Amino acid sequence: MSNQSQVRTYLRKDSAVFRKTSEAFGGLSNMAPGYPIRINGVLYHTSEALYQACRFPHRPEVQKLIVGQHSPMTAKMKSKPYRKDSRPDWELVRVKIMRWCLQVKLAQNWEKFSRLLLSTGDRPIVEDSRKDDFWGAKEKDEKTLAGMNVLGRLLMELREFIKQGKELKIVEPPNIPSFLLFGEPAATIECRHVRYGQPCIETTLALQPQKSNMPLFDFIESLPIDYSAQDELATRVEKHTLISELQQFEEYKESGQEWLGLLPRHWSVLPNRALFNEVNDRNHPDEEMLSVTITRGIVRQSTLLANTSKKDSSNSNKSAYKLVQPNDIAYNKMRAWQGALGASTLRGIISPAYVVIRPRTTASTWYYHHLYRTPAFAKEAERWSYGITSDMWSLRPEHFKLIYSPSPPPDEQAAIVRFLDHANRKIDRFIRSKRKMIALLNEQKQAIIHHGIDQGINGECGCFPMRAVLRPVKRFGYADKVLLSLFRDYGVIPKDSRENKNVDVRDLDLCQLVLPGDVVMNKMKAWQGSIAVSDLEGIVSPDYMVLEFIRDGIDRKFFHYLLRSPDMVTQYRRNAYGVRPGQWRLMYPEFCRLHVHIPSVEEQERIVKQIEDATSTLNKGITRTEREIALMQEFRTRLTADVVTGKLDVRAAAAKLPELEERGVPEDEGEEPDDELLAENDAEESDE
Repeated sequence: MSNQSQVRTYLRKDSAVFRKTSEAFGGLSNMAPGYPIRINGVLYHTSEALYQACRFPHRPEVQKLIVGQHSPMTAKMKSKPYRKDSRPDWELVRVKIMRWCLQVKLAQNWEKFSRLLLSTGDRPIVEDSRKDDFWGAKEKDEKTLAGMNVLGRLLMELREFIKQGKELKIVEPPNIPSFLLFGEPAATIECRHVRYGQPCIETTLALQPQKSNMPLFDFIESLPIDYSAQDELATRVEKHTLISELQQFEEYKESGQEWLGLLPRHWSVLPNRALFNEVNDRNHPDEEMLSVTITRGIVRQSTLLANTSKKDSSNSNKSAYKLVQPNDIAYNKMRAWQGALGASTLRGIISPAYVVIRPRTTASTWYYHHLYRTPAFAKEAERWSYGITSDMWSLRPEHFKLIYSPSPPPDEQAAIVRFLDHANRKIDRFIRSKRKMIALLNEQKQAIIHHGIDQGINGECGCFPMRAVLRPVKRFGYADKVLLSLFRDYGVIPKDSRENKNVDVRDLDLCQLVLPGDVVMNKMKAWQGSIAVSDLEGIVSPDYMVLEFIRDGIDRKFFHYLLRSPDMVTQYRRNAYGVRPGQWRLMYPEFCRLHVHIPSVEEQERIVKQIEDATSTLNKGITRTEREIALMQEFRTRLTADVVTGKLDVRAAAAKLPELEERGVPEDEGEEPDDELLAENDAEESDE
């Protein structure tokens, strides 16, 4: 359904039209004074101020600026400079938020506002707007107005509710994540009011804010932002994207290769020696250094090292390094079976231990880029890799040449690349928006935690140096225990509980045992908040600091929140040192001198309960959104595999797609664990 189909035409003489607040129906405007709203103890002079404040759940200082204005127009203008920083899903949730604002306006100003709504009779309610034909309608001529008139239709929805003889005494906040006002979730509104002198009705009748029989709202609320049916995401994606039109080829044949299965009958299957030439172009020491990564393909090494603990392990003499040119393919011999392979958009040099290949004239670099980054090829690369142990397996060029790959006709390779480029753009935008949402939710969690901790330690409590609370402990030789990772957003969790393509620690006997209740800290990232109390037993990097409690009367969950609070992270930053931020370390002599304020056990438990109650909805939102991202990533993997091996025919779909601008450098796909030994290893090895 298009927006154009939602445009309505209204006759002025038959409608209840409002523009200025001084007019007969001016009180219907969000700008109208005399309809105060109070939520969570905060006074909003108009529904316009409330609506504008809802743009910025992650910016309470902006909300304060807006709400502090008595004039609704000034409140709106104060929000304008920050519009680009509105919540990332604003366009998708703004109608739900507006409906809620109007419901609260009605509930808290029942007699006055309901009387005004009923005075419009059965006429269409229309906001006369000079510029906005989404919320209102614009003048076509002196007799008619045309627009989507969303505000007027929301007001008519409220009017119908009143006509049914119901009272709006309870208004639930809209069902969207991170719906916060000044760092706190918006409370359910409960009102006791008298309607036209009648006694208050005992039965509570609450308007259901998420349902409407108006087609406009069915359209808006059917947009792909569903927080209640994540498991259906892949199905909805297939239904609403290019894949819904794809069919299989008419005829297939056995490829003769287990990793490929059936292929379209007219496709060839050739050994890689017939498709690629190995390139060993050296003596370019002044070219930019590149890295071949598992998650991002080929990227600048400076990008990979920026603000991380990863170190440049390249030799000072780079004359032996290999030149990579745009549209070359390069792979890390020791990591090809994990996916460290990709085509390049860049010119630069890479480790002499890597392999550079260049397609022959009939092969498309980017078709094979997609093919060789599928899980099926990773398994085939593993089959052809040799070494004493898995962390030393190597896919040598002479063995890569023996692998058989499909060779579709050149025009079909181009169609596949075009189709996947478009599909990946859509998927990347979806994932970026979801990651922004997760970041927003995590920011709100931190604000709530900071508020709870700050309140607790400002009361009666003791002050102790860290050495009186924690002491370092080292326990080695537990290679049979589960390997753990430390994430800033999630704390200590099993390494395999999140997608992680980095290599395992080579010698698990060197890892440290962590017991439930121990504190784990990444010394090189503590200044970023990489510290947590573990709920799990397992092993972590030997470069971490593991500490155990030596003081009684400390609630472990409270201390977990305290260690990760902004004030403590600021102290870590002040006491860490190193050559550059990516290598700042917080060592125990500095850490042990830090002071912490600890209230009574009863107060600690109260604070923990308060924090967990306040963040439970945010945690659910984060989990749901992460599930959406995981499903979309699974969908991408499956779609790519089916397209590059001919299980789906994309020729017709690709023919309808426009050419995209030049392919850019790959972006980061997500967060990495705060674990140095799990970082990608680009260490040098000699040529064999």
